[in-house]
Amino acid sequence: MAGVPITPDAETSLDGFKLWPKRQLQPFLRARGLPVTGSVHELRALAFSATVMRHPLVPTPEEEQQKRCEDYRSLLTVDGRQLPDPFVDLKSGWKKEEEGMQHWPPTMYGDMAEYLVANGEVQLQKRLMGDYKDGKAFSYFDSGFINEVLY
Repeated sequence: MAGVPITPDAETSLDGFKLWPKRQLQPFLRARGLPVTGSVHELRALAFSATVMRHPLVPTPEEEQQKRCEDYRSLLTVDGRQLPDPFVDLKSGWKKEEEGMQHWPPTMYGDMAEYLVANGEVQLQKRLMGDYKDGKAFSYFDSGFINEVLY
């Protein structure tokens, strides 16, 4: 993590922080995403509070990017197997809709309604379910709103 870590032998009591100058307090607080302006007494109190509350260090941009990459890779791991990245390698490693349909779980009208109730806006739910009942699903595919489903 970025910032000025406290070493195990460092004094972390309020009296210890009272000895810290402003130039030492500011990097300590900045590393935790806390304000670095104010009087030296306010900064000392804030630094002590951050230590007592175990305020975490703010990750560096490189660490944030690495975490996002790890999270994304974990989304592509299913049953211990790494799936190809759909944003990079969409054509290879994925089954076309005709081949993949046999692996799809059975999906009924009630399943779709339950999903929409749990995850959508009411007006969108009503419109999509009405269109589904009217058999307009192909028009969504034809217009490009829905694409081929790969497995």
